[in-house]
Amino acid sequence: MSLAAARPRAVVAIGESADEIVAAFAGQCPVEVADSMESAVVAAGRFASGRGSVLLSPACSSFDWYDSYVERGLDFQRIVASLDG
Repeated sequence: MSLAAARPRAVVAIGESADEIVAAFAGQCPVEVADSMESAVVAAGRFASGRGSVLLSPACSSFDWYDSYVERGLDFQRIVASLDG
């Protein structure tokens, strides 16, 4: 499946591969780079703004931020649980 076929409403890119992700989605949808998981969740929430869901869908490893995918997922859960609303 091509990236265009996926048709995301928006993409929030994180980590050392953020520039590659931005390039892959350029011109297809809004793309924002976040410098932390917390800022990524906030940005994703802005993009969703009551119109849909936010999916954490890592396109690559995040060993520059986390020791494992489990740690990354737990951080995402912690941040989402701390949000109001």
